[in-house]
Amino acid sequence: MSSPSLSDRSLPSSSRSPTPSTAPSTPTHAPPTHFIVTHSASAAFLHGLPAKKATTDYIFLFSGEGNVEELLNQASDVLEDKELVHAERWMSVKSRDNDGEIMYLCTKSDAANVSTSRGVALAELHVHTTQLSEAAALNLCTTSGLRSILTMQSNNLTLYILERPSFTFPLLSLTPSSPLNPVCNPYTTPSLAEFQLLWKAWDLVTLGMIPPSMLHQKPIDLRHKPLFYIGHLPTFNALLLTKLLRVPMVEPRSYATIFERGIDPHVDDPDHCHNHSVVPERDEDWPVLGEVLGFRDRVRRLVETTLGELARGERTLTRRMARTLMMLHEHEAWHIEWTSTLLDAHAGFDGTTIFPGYSSDFFDSKHQVVLGASYATIPRLAERRTVRNFYQHNYPYPWVGARVVYDA
Repeated sequence: MSSPSLSDRSLPSSSRSPTPSTAPSTPTHAPPTHFIVTHSASAAFLHGLPAKKATTDYIFLFSGEGNVEELLNQASDVLEDKELVHAERWMSVKSRDNDGEIMYLCTKSDAANVSTSRGVALAELHVHTTQLSEAAALNLCTTSGLRSILTMQSNNLTLYILERPSFTFPLLSLTPSSPLNPVCNPYTTPSLAEFQLLWKAWDLVTLGMIPPSMLHQKPIDLRHKPLFYIGHLPTFNALLLTKLLRVPMVEPRSYATIFERGIDPHVDDPDHCHNHSVVPERDEDWPVLGEVLGFRDRVRRLVETTLGELARGERTLTRRMARTLMMLHEHEAWHIEWTSTLLDAHAGFDGTTIFPGYSSDFFDSKHQVVLGASYATIPRLAERRTVRNFYQHNYPYPWVGARVVYDA
């Protein structure tokens, strides 16, 4: 018997998809619904199970050969839910999968059913399926719109504890064809769907995980307060896109002064910093959150309109347009790992003209290249060998660090 692998943990299951301008909602007290799946389940079957999004509804997916009781006991300890191993808590449900009849288990919906109906003999529940490889299990979860939060193993049997998050990033191999991407290339101009999925992730982090009371706090002295970054991303997008389209800046134009550029002072000398936006000193002088979110929504509509015009052939997809859209998407998306390559402005260095400060400020012999992906990197960037960012070696906050390599 082995202990559960904590390396499979992802974002906390308590994260919720937020209502933009309000605090996270109070969780309901309805009991969760759990499912036990012991056959070789298809992605379509798992996708159809009525586990609710962003809740503690769990799917216990078994793979391999053996009795489920031992691993369920381990799961009940880890999840601190002893009712998982109470036979009277479960009922059998008939269904179909892969053109055949199957049976799965579901927790009963009310106390009356628990006390009056016959339960399931978990000690007699055996699994006989082909063992999934780690890659196959992760791909199955992603295709099903699920996320593995814990993996447990005993002898030849593996238990994947799955939840249904607010959203998932699809496999790159499932990139759909579109007018802007007829060959399904996952690294070409990002689609509207990719932008919208990215916005969901950003809103979850900034509005669902950061309480409003912290928007004016500075958890990192060398960076701005969280409210700045909520305004910075749409300002960055608006500045680049309106310049390219030759249309007026999205209102209010004053946001370009406040939110255009963040700060990255030298760790060893915080008074030394590149040119950056001048932000209000007093909390009450900052724009309020609702106004910033209104600006954000107007900028997102501009992005949506532009992509729609490109898809319909009403606007030409030039090389500069494609590069700008990729820069907008990448700017919101990356969290990356570190390599020890010092950056210096070599002879003939010429930064991008789309946004000159996007990289040139970091060629100062203080910054190092961050190359590769962390667990928080979206797939489109994680699978791209050229994705990079820049950090000072003694700046302690990025998701950057050692890489564990196993002998294949």
